Amino acid sequence: MNPRRRWLRISLWVMAGLAIGAAGAYFLIPSSPEQMLEAGEADYDRGVRALADDDNAEAARRFDEAVLQADKVLDDLNKKDKSGREQSDEELRKRSRLGGRALWLKARALRDRAFAHAAGEGKPL
Repeated sequence: MNPRRRWLRISLWVMAGLAIGAAGAYFLIPSSPEQMLEAGEADYDRGVRALADDDNAEAARRFDEAVLQADKVLDDLNKKDKSGREQSDEELRKRSRLGGRALWLKARALRDRAFAHAAGEGKPL
C-alpha cells in the first residue's frame, strides 16, 4: 500500500472520529440552566442511591458533581443578571425559581456530602 494513501486513510478516520465526538458532546453536555439543574438533580439522586448502598466514596463524588452543576446554574443566572438586558416579569420569576432550586440542590448536596465523608471515615453524624 502506498504510504501516502495510508496516511490519508488514517487522517480521514481521525477526522471522522473527532466530528462524531464533537457532535456527541454538543448534544450530551447540558447547556441551558434548566438542563444543568436537571443534571445536578440526577447526580444528587445517584448520590443518595450510592449512600443507601453504603458506597460512601461514590456518594461523595456524586454530591460533588451536584454542587458543581448547581454552581454552574447560579453563575449562569448571575451573568444574565449583569448583562443589563431588560427582562419581563415572567423571565424574572422563572430565573428566581431556577435560582431557588439551584440553591436548594446545593444545600442538600453539601449536607449529604458531609454525611458521606463522615460515614466513610467511620464517624457518622
